[in-house]
Amino acid sequence: MRSSMARRLRSVHVVCMICAGAWHWLWSTKLFTAGSSLPSCPTRMVAPCWTAASRSCVSALPWDTVAGAEVLSPEVLSAAAACIGDEELELVVPEEEDMQKLTDLVDESFQRAIAARMAEPSNVFNEMWNGWVSLSERQMTLGALRKRLKGLLEAPSLRRPRNEDWNLGVILKSSEGFMGYFEICLQTPEGLRRGAPQPYLKNLCVSKVVTAGGGAEVRGRGLGRKLLKLVEEFCRRSWGGETLYLHTDLDPAAFGLYNSSGYVVRRQEQDGEGKSIYMSKSLE
Repeated sequence: MRSSMARRLRSVHVVCMICAGAWHWLWSTKLFTAGSSLPSCPTRMVAPCWTAASRSCVSALPWDTVAGAEVLSPEVLSAAAACIGDEELELVVPEEEDMQKLTDLVDESFQRAIAARMAEPSNVFNEMWNGWVSLSERQMTLGALRKRLKGLLEAPSLRRPRNEDWNLGVILKSSEGFMGYFEICLQTPEGLRRGAPQPYLKNLCVSKVVTAGGGAEVRGRGLGRKLLKLVEEFCRRSWGGETLYLHTDLDPAAFGLYNSSGYVVRRQEQDGEGKSIYMSKSLE
């Protein structure tokens, strides 16, 4: 009886995977298009062709209006000004209606993490499988972001958190959409059992899709380095951090950025998804 039920559940699971993959494939191959009857800023499930358009409909809160902004130090404000530059850019804190678009940015930036699960798109069935992988990974990213940013969404603040469950996310946006994002929290780094929780960089990403004024590509303009400098100044001056911790993978661009910015490797760890490199930098 149990084995029969298990087989049925597995069958249902397979059918759901195929249906989800088929849905993604239909959207990504543009068999359906966004018509005039659809909302101007649709909630995209997984359709890559809607990514840039969806990110142009942004709300978010200017970070200098959030609690704690009134005591930002000159060093933090200077680092923030360097991120904005002479362009019409803005640093903002996400709201609930921004979570779909923020998920697009994070999901796009870490596509390499799921490349091993993708099949060669040589036929419809492989493309349907890839659609399911994209859908499942995106939904997990959205769920994880909502969980980590729950406190921020309920009560936006730049003040030092009181516990390790609270995360701060800050977006760099233009009129075109979200250009970059960083997310930090306080936590006890892996392998350390003593001492006060220290700042931990959970996410740092720059868009591959959104363009700046004049159509210039966002990447390759030093925005990642400028955002990292802002993170360091903020963690030191506003949160009183002594050391900034993070982890990355073997991506040459990411590792090169951190390595050239003074971060040292603490340890390396191999798991089913590849190698994770744990790094840190003294902020003193």
